[in-house]
Amino acid sequence: MRLISKTRSPFIHQLFYRIPVFKRTPVGNVTKRHSGFVMCLLCLLVSISGCSHAVSVEKNKDQAVSAQKEAILLVAFGISNDDKLPAYKNVERLVRSRVPDADIHWAYTSHIIRKKLAEKGIVVSSPEQAVAKLIAQGVTRLSVQSLHVIAGHEYEELLAVLHRYQSEFTSISIGVPLLSGVADADQVIDILLKNIPERRTDDALILMGHGTTHSADLCYVAVDGMLNTKDPRAFLGTVEGHPTFDQVLARCRQSGIRQAVLVPFMVVSGDHARNDMGGDDPESWKSMLAAEGIDARPVYRGMTEVDDLANLFVDHLMAARSFNGALSLKDKRN
Repeated sequence: MRLISKTRSPFIHQLFYRIPVFKRTPVGNVTKRHSGFVMCLLCLLVSISGCSHAVSVEKNKDQAVSAQKEAILLVAFGISNDDKLPAYKNVERLVRSRVPDADIHWAYTSHIIRKKLAEKGIVVSSPEQAVAKLIAQGVTRLSVQSLHVIAGHEYEELLAVLHRYQSEFTSISIGVPLLSGVADADQVIDILLKNIPERRTDDALILMGHGTTHSADLCYVAVDGMLNTKDPRAFLGTVEGHPTFDQVLARCRQSGIRQAVLVPFMVVSGDHARNDMGGDDPESWKSMLAAEGIDARPVYRGMTEVDDLANLFVDHLMAARSFNGALSLKDKRN
């Protein structure tokens, strides 16, 4: 296969990622060996029949497309608590509002989450398992939406799975994670700042992101800078990356912050939010802020619980489905 890039933006990953898969498509029983003769014949027919031939070709093309089976695969990190499942269901609801007849499937990238669920008797596929099942079901056109915040390790693993199975599909399109460009970050920040009714006039806003060892951790640093420019009393820190909690705390001290709301900058308000952010443990963010004289009130609401934020994922999915292809794989025989 030969990889051809047509993307315009170098920001972490391409704005939209699409993998059309071109296989040898016979015209009747004609193979490439006869392609020169076929082209001459087609030119002759066009010159004789004019537009009628072009209409016939398009009609046949449309019939071929309509005969293909399509599915949508939503891929998330995963959740083990049933009370947070509505956050994911909200995304599915919004997808169905735009693609009413969609055949929607789910996959979790976290092995730990899948193992926890399996112990409860709940089976959720990994991305590779889900793709294999869809192939067995005869799906030929696959649309995938990553429900990750950044294009980090798990997103790259998802892309690797799709590359391995791309020859089994007529086309695969994938919508990128939430933060895949400056425009995405700008939208996310604006929506977040307008959707925290728990925040009072004198409250600072402290967002908790996950963080990562991947280079895409820079996304959190960028969002923190953009957020603080829009609202000097708003900060973003991460559990496992940058900016760190200590950096956020130092800036709170400098700004004279005495009260704040803590909000997860995560797709779902899960264990990190309940324990690391708002738990009663001395090392939780709420407790460490309290030790500095800052009254921090946790808000347990993930980003996909806010329709406007969840719709950004759906926007990425819809754009990928209609996009002509930022990346394409072409048959080396062409």
